[in-house]
Amino acid sequence: MANKIRGFITLTGGGTGALDAISGSLLTDGDMAVGVVNGIAYEYRLDATLGGSESSPRIIAPDTNPGNKRWVMTTIPNNYEYDALAYGDTFTKATISAALVVIAAATSGTTPATLLLQPGTWVIAAGDADLIIPANVTLKMPPGAIIDIDVLRTLTISGPLEAGLRQTFDGSGSVKFTRGAVKCVYPQWWGALGNAVHDDTAAIQAAIDSTVYELVTWATNEGTSYRNIVRIPTGSYIFGVLTISHPVKIMGDGMFATVLRTTEIGDNAIDITSEIAVEISDLAIGSTHTVQTGGSLVRVLPATNYNQFSK
Repeated sequence: MANKIRGFITLTGGGTGALDAISGSLLTDGDMAVGVVNGIAYEYRLDATLGGSESSPRIIAPDTNPGNKRWVMTTIPNNYEYDALAYGDTFTKATISAALVVIAAATSGTTPATLLLQPGTWVIAAGDADLIIPANVTLKMPPGAIIDIDVLRTLTISGPLEAGLRQTFDGSGSVKFTRGAVKCVYPQWWGALGNAVHDDTAAIQAAIDSTVYELVTWATNEGTSYRNIVRIPTGSYIFGVLTISHPVKIMGDGMFATVLRTTEIGDNAIDITSEIAVEISDLAIGSTHTVQTGGSLVRVLPATNYNQFSK
């Protein structure tokens, strides 16, 4: 008997047009099924001897007369979303790593995919290894999802981050964004509020420290460089002392929209020790005090040969 190609509009639920609504008695080993669900194209092949439990969407069993027949996904759609909790039952680095192993096998490390971390606090503990999110994986962090990183650990994000202007990271550990992972880094991801009351020092410093700088080899492309952008949205941000030790671009929404006000009274508020490629623009820097007893709002290392400041 020739194999058939069947269509569907939903995967499960048993209703009209659902893949699992096709009775197993009508199916033959090697049958194919194709469909588009919520804008995502799926393709399945029937395995008549696989058996085992259903694991939608990877493996789907007919609702009626299933026997050992199972629909097996043959191609992984671009940007298919993997829920980390499908690969572990704890909000830990181990669960995230287990999901990443599955994603790596399914995508060969190249096909775009999305890793969903459900709301809750995901912990990268001192006893864990550092965690790397690959370049082909979008890390999706809905409201309430936070990654708590131990001071001894580093989270490296090489792919896109899908998160709003809300806290996404916690703990004293490091977050590093590799080249091209995100267009801008926001201090809100570390809990900055910009409400003229909350101390946003740690959040702004963490955002600065997460950025990367790369200088292309002079022999091949003279003067070309890459910097992450720290974007500070409209608000009034209270801070103590900030240190900028590597090239970075820090941007606000305008000098009357983004205001940074230091509580430091006797020392430098922003200490720039990087010798090149620091750019601060479109924001205002001031003090919570009417009189400074020492230091400067911005101190630039004397040997600096290229830094830029603009309103």
